[in-house]
Amino acid sequence: MLVTCALAASFLGFDGNLLASTDSCGRTKYNFNIGWKFHLDTGSEAPTAADFDDGDWQTVSVPHNLENFPLFIHPNPDTAEQRHFLRKIGWYRKHFTVPHPKGVKVFLEFEAVGQVTDVWVNGKHVGRHAIGGYTPFHFDITDYVNYEGADNVVVVKADFTYNPDIPPDNGDHDYLLCGGIYRDVYLVVTDKLHVTFPFEDKNQGIYITTPELSAEKAVVRIQTTVRNEYAEAKPTTLTNAILDAQGRVLGVARTTATVPAGEDGVFTQQIEIADPHLWSFDDPYLHRVRTIVQCGDTITDIPEDEQIGFRWFEKSPEFGLKMNGEVVELIGANMHQHVPYVGFAAPDSIHFKDILQLKEAGMNFVRLCHYPHDIATIEACDRLGLLALPEPPTWINEPDNPKWKANLAEAQRRMIRQMRNHPSVFMWSAGINHLGYREYLWQAARDEDPTRWTHNDTTSWVIERDGFDRVMGKADVLSSMWYGSPELPDYYPTQILMEHSRNKEMVLNSLKNPKNFGMAVWVAHDYFSFKKENIFRGPQLIT
Repeated sequence: MLVTCALAASFLGFDGNLLASTDSCGRTKYNFNIGWKFHLDTGSEAPTAADFDDGDWQTVSVPHNLENFPLFIHPNPDTAEQRHFLRKIGWYRKHFTVPHPKGVKVFLEFEAVGQVTDVWVNGKHVGRHAIGGYTPFHFDITDYVNYEGADNVVVVKADFTYNPDIPPDNGDHDYLLCGGIYRDVYLVVTDKLHVTFPFEDKNQGIYITTPELSAEKAVVRIQTTVRNEYAEAKPTTLTNAILDAQGRVLGVARTTATVPAGEDGVFTQQIEIADPHLWSFDDPYLHRVRTIVQCGDTITDIPEDEQIGFRWFEKSPEFGLKMNGEVVELIGANMHQHVPYVGFAAPDSIHFKDILQLKEAGMNFVRLCHYPHDIATIEACDRLGLLALPEPPTWINEPDNPKWKANLAEAQRRMIRQMRNHPSVFMWSAGINHLGYREYLWQAARDEDPTRWTHNDTTSWVIERDGFDRVMGKADVLSSMWYGSPELPDYYPTQILMEHSRNKEMVLNSLKNPKNFGMAVWVAHDYFSFKKENIFRGPQLIT
């Protein structure tokens, strides 16, 4: 079902006390990172039974890698495909309780696991996630758990063995991959009338856009999907409110409709804000969108607030790039998420620190290569005022494998659904690193979020080999890697140097040319790769 409603900020029926009452109304999200038991697979009987004795297993917390990362990986017989190094299967077990009565919904939410994930609860197989190791997913465990404080056991199998169907496997990659539950995990309990997870599908969760935006007015469109898992239809009231940084209510929309049993209700609302406080590099001002679901007078769900920022972009070969009507030059860096010893398994504070260092160095954007990074990195960009360019998980390979391409496109879609409401996200990738435009990645980006530009990832030698039209495709912005002469390529009205070779003359030439509205040095900080003798590959000074 689809419900559409447009309301102005002067909505009169709003109850401020309702908006303030966000404490555990219908939804509880528990941090699930502590108290896991871990063991590498030995090839013996799978430890999935609820009464399996894991007393001699290692006690760990997540984020967690299957193995620690050494600083020096050579000599090593493996190649850049990494078919063997660190390629293990890990088992995780955890006892937990659900302190709620039967009748609620219970979910396990994973931010990412490397890379094929199977889950059992109380000895029963719940499901498998096999899209890839960089995007979020969840399992509905409602019918598998014991309630009211009784003991439960969850078992997670993290299979990090080489898999030719899952990108970025099935080809070389200039960075090491990691396995395990290396990002956060949550236990989520909701009412049966609740907002869905955004990464489930294109029309799920909360999707926020600004169809009209200027210094004088912001029209905010909020699409919210509410699922009714009761056996009968439910009269549902959906309230969305926009709050400023101090928590003051700037505008409210409220819609009431009946959501049929076992179906989703899609509510579309608009709120108009006068003289919006804009988001910028120097003033990364964030607003919040608070969503409240009610059935009659009962609050059934209040998901976490969405952080949004008001900004808009224009591009032209005459002036380059404008943000909020002012010409800007993007100066940034490429960045991997490797951390010595722990690999990908870094806490959110490390991701914030990485972005803070770029900000303090005078940068205003970052290319998050070559896979979706932790959502904490995007949140740090929101807070600190950097634009972010996320990418699906690839490098410079595209195997002739339909499953691989389908998984890459799905990873792109899930990345977009997770990041689409964040003001720091600037463009979506429509290509594969160096290889240029790919129709199925462009289509995924346009389907999921037509409000943002797309860019490709190519090089001068690929353009010379394949021709500009094929490499550019339908993308809005040419993003090229330039390691050549100080004379810049001049292929397209607007472009960004996604990688460059730290040549001072080339950098100065780029700053003089409005067509080249930004550049990203390779690379912000060091990372692990089979292409070098040890961890110390970069960064290097511009010379």
